[in-house]
Amino acid sequence: MMFIEYIIWGLWYSTLGAYMSTKGFSATQIPLAYSSTAIACMISPFFVGMVADRFFATERVMSVLSFLGAGFAILAVMQNDFILFFTFLLLHTICYMPTLPLANSLSFKHLDNPGEQFPYIRVFGSLGWIAAGFIISALHYDKSAGMFYVTAAFSAAMGIYCLTLPHTPPVKTDKKPTVRDILGLDALALMKDRNVLVFMLGSFLTCIPITFYFNETGLYLGESGIEKIAMTMTIGQWIEVGFFLIMPIMFKELGIKKVLLLGMLCWVLRLSCFGQAAGTTGNLWWMIIMGIALHGMAYDFFFVSGQIYIDKRAPEAIRSNAQGFLYFMTLGAGFYVGSLVVAAVNAHYSSVVEKIAADGTIQSVTQFDWNGIWYFAAILSVVIFLLFALAFKDQTEEKEVAARRPMRAWGVIACIVVIMFALSFGLQYASQKDATCAGYWTGDKSGAKITADITADSIILTQTEINGTITYQTGTIEDIKGTVFPDVNPDRHLVTFPVTVYSNEKTTIKGEDGKEVTSATVLKKGTGYLNWVKNNKTLSYQFVPEGEELKPGNEVMLEHTVRVYQKK
Repeated sequence: MMFIEYIIWGLWYSTLGAYMSTKGFSATQIPLAYSSTAIACMISPFFVGMVADRFFATERVMSVLSFLGAGFAILAVMQNDFILFFTFLLLHTICYMPTLPLANSLSFKHLDNPGEQFPYIRVFGSLGWIAAGFIISALHYDKSAGMFYVTAAFSAAMGIYCLTLPHTPPVKTDKKPTVRDILGLDALALMKDRNVLVFMLGSFLTCIPITFYFNETGLYLGESGIEKIAMTMTIGQWIEVGFFLIMPIMFKELGIKKVLLLGMLCWVLRLSCFGQAAGTTGNLWWMIIMGIALHGMAYDFFFVSGQIYIDKRAPEAIRSNAQGFLYFMTLGAGFYVGSLVVAAVNAHYSSVVEKIAADGTIQSVTQFDWNGIWYFAAILSVVIFLLFALAFKDQTEEKEVAARRPMRAWGVIACIVVIMFALSFGLQYASQKDATCAGYWTGDKSGAKITADITADSIILTQTEINGTITYQTGTIEDIKGTVFPDVNPDRHLVTFPVTVYSNEKTTIKGEDGKEVTSATVLKKGTGYLNWVKNNKTLSYQFVPEGEELKPGNEVMLEHTVRVYQKK
């Protein structure tokens, strides 16, 4: 159950930003779309309290919601207008989000010892998220509408599977539910405890910078040249599975405050890693991998620890309401405010510019200042971390921890950090070993500045002369691997492709669909030659007009400056 439950969410959530960017949605619309899950999280506790827990069997409610969610996912992906897309995405999340607490509730009711057994069931949720990432990347749906069709298929399958789950009828009671019961207002009594109040406020504030990771990482990875976005992001879930297993040791030997602060510190480190790696060469790709790997400690030590802390501090009669209130404050209100902050920051650190496409058409694209975005989130995380460290003081907990010697816990953490470093550098080495010439390159030719954006299937080269004249050379690449010369140099690859040279003067032409589009003016056509030497990462480029021959010495040397290396 947990496996399929989290596959549904993981199939689209990590790569939504990359898909929306490809569709042409703006930098502010992407985080607003992500806010749909936060809005649904604020609604779902009330839905569960009003309907699921009182009138219908849990498994049947989950089945109906899963079928409805499948339909709304398909309707969402069919929309090109943002308002309609957001509306149907919101309806999908409103159907999906209540199934998370319902799945937990169903598990608790059928387990003999939920405290010990549930973590081993919940870990299948992380495995489901990992499976979702592999499915999306294997199908090459990281930036396409296919992610929503697969989501709909699994959601419908979940609807069928729920009907096979153990019957879980609502709890019968003679007491009529009051508005206070439905809204879970009894949990507000916990706020009289200063430590709980500080924890709740700290959790709410921490979710604001955390939102940057969930909203922006997929888009950031796509712009960093990583093609298998969903699969790459599952690294965090693999690490998360390991931390689930060591959580009891952490609590016993470090105490709740140190565990929470470690989780918050990991968010600072991961956001800083992304900021440092933005706009650099592939030699710093390990920082991107490290930032993703830190998800395991960051998520478990903060969110899971928080749930355990609230369960420990709340009286038994209101524990469910207390968990619902924490759910509302973090995944609901915290992520919603966070999405609004992300939208505002994106608007400040992005700009819309016109760029030429491989077919010569002029398109408006959004450019992000990723350094500014990630460092803003990291600084915000530091401020919240310091405020929480100073304000949260649970004296009872601290006295219990002071009597222990937590060397084993610190040792386990140190070992895992070493493993994460080894993983990050290992993946970077493997990526560079199998690198292609794809990426951003720059060079000079007779005083002219040249920039080349090379992907797995196209090249867009911009040449700016000293007098300011700009020309573009674009082409479609059928085989980025090109021709290998094993007898001369097995690391040398020659890639040839047809090239069209354009001026920066605009003209209006009819596109394939018959509609008028803006295009650059064609100057001439010919053939492009990319000579890529893999072992020392050197690339030369030469354009040969039609009717002329290749002349040695006329090539321009390009230097890899931005974007991580891409796999073959």
